[in-house]
Amino acid sequence: MTGRRMSDTLAVARYLEDVPCVKRVLYPELESSPYHELVKTQMNGLGTGILSFELADDVNGMSSFEAGKKLLNALQLSHIAVSLGDLASLTQHPASMTHHNVSPEVRAKMGITTVLSASPPA
Repeated sequence: MTGRRMSDTLAVARYLEDVPCVKRVLYPELESSPYHELVKTQMNGLGTGILSFELADDVNGMSSFEAGKKLLNALQLSHIAVSLGDLASLTQHPASMTHHNVSPEVRAKMGITTVLSASPPA
């Protein structure tokens, strides 16, 4: 993991925190994360290049599920993938990809929300 990828990912996470249609950003290196202090002590200041975020409902009249799918399909600098195990910039939307055949009610019970996960480009 390069320092540049971590700093780029942190910059994207901070940007997303201020986007009105983003409901929440899940990135432990953010100062607002409940895991921020733990990351500082256990990861020796080294972060991760993966972040997740969830869009709010009613983004241009769409549910967060539909908005997430639309966003995923509109990305130009990132590839859609079911695994983030690559150095390339990848993005996934488990609710419409790996768990698309699971009902929203069951996904909710399993804790699978409409969160998108991404590894921004370095």
